Amino acid sequence: MRNLTTEAILLMVVAGLVWAPSPAQAEPGVVVLQPYTVPGGTPPCPYKYFCVYENAFNDSRGAGRGLAFYRCYVQYNLGHYSYPDFILVGERPGPEWNDRISSVRNNQIPAAADGMLLEWWDRWRIAFLINSGNSAPHLREYGLNDVVDGVMAC
Repeated sequence: MRNLTTEAILLMVVAGLVWAPSPAQAEPGVVVLQPYTVPGGTPPCPYKYFCVYENAFNDSRGAGRGLAFYRCYVQYNLGHYSYPDFILVGERPGPEWNDRISSVRNNQIPAAADGMLLEWWDRWRIAFLINSGNSAPHLREYGLNDVVDGVMAC
């Protein structure tokens, strides 16, 4: 069994996250959130993190996986990472994370810059900015359900 980092243990204990290590290391700066199964509840997003979810708020059962980003100014192309474990696609073929995001929550510190959801249209463009402390549980209201291709925290 792989040793858990102090940060992972703190996330599990303090934030109530359910975190299961995958066979390979997820990308540095990213924590994979397991399905959230409390109907009508708000999925966990640890303090100082920028979180995105697939179907977390939209599913009546409360199901949905998520990603929590904590490295600032790093642009993540979600099409380069496998779903659900966020391993580089070249290392494990399968579906990717792009075009799966339906909800976002920015739980970064108040002084942090906005979190960004990005779309690819011949170049990267900002599709959605969200201030610290805010969430958008239904991206379909903005025409962005399952169209996000990239993420950048801070």
